[in-house]
Amino acid sequence: MQKRLLFLTLAASVLLWGFGSLEARASSTTLAALIGPPPTTFTNGDKVFSDFSYTGPNPPSAAQVVVNSFNTPAEIGMQFAPNPVWKAPLGVSNSWTISYQVHSNGTPISDASLSITGALQFGHGNIDVSETITTLGLVALGSLHTFITPTGSQLTDTTLLASPAQDIIVTKTIDVVGGLSHTRPVTLSLVDQGYSQLNVIPEPTSLALLGIGMTGFFAFRRFFKRTSVA
Repeated sequence: MQKRLLFLTLAASVLLWGFGSLEARASSTTLAALIGPPPTTFTNGDKVFSDFSYTGPNPPSAAQVVVNSFNTPAEIGMQFAPNPVWKAPLGVSNSWTISYQVHSNGTPISDASLSITGALQFGHGNIDVSETITTLGLVALGSLHTFITPTGSQLTDTTLLASPAQDIIVTKTIDVVGGLSHTRPVTLSLVDQGYSQLNVIPEPTSLALLGIGMTGFFAFRRFFKRTSVA
């Protein structure tokens, strides 16, 4: 009975650690909250995003652009999810700009990726999302370009920076051109942004929960050995 109880305690500790780690990494806010006043930062892993700006026609306003955490095994960053979506009806060309700074608390940022999710209507119109990356001194480090057109598309682009940098400025330009329909506009629903993620610094909450799990694990091992010998 004691053996079973200790095992359940260990399992619960490990499960708590897992959920705690996810909670520590997951976050969501809006561009309006990040822009302020007062301006705030968005932290994901070892990356801190700050000094946000947003320009362009409404909707979507800055308050309608949700910013989520974006993670892959090699990269970490942000997802921009407008509601309503960025769009343009027949005869309209809309343009938005998002800019921000990125600071790495780990190793310098060495690469970046950009992905988009959008749709033309009846195969007409145009979506173009381009990005420039510079140092804080505005020295060019790289650029990214994604698009959807009637003749082809590039939904994902990646780049190696000219030189790794601890701090960068990102300027993203979103252009959406209407197609042939008033009732079915061209739409862009997601923009995913990732940056190299190496030497992650564990967050205090994750470290504490890991300690709980490991303590339970070693206690279980000692108890199991004593029971086996008896």
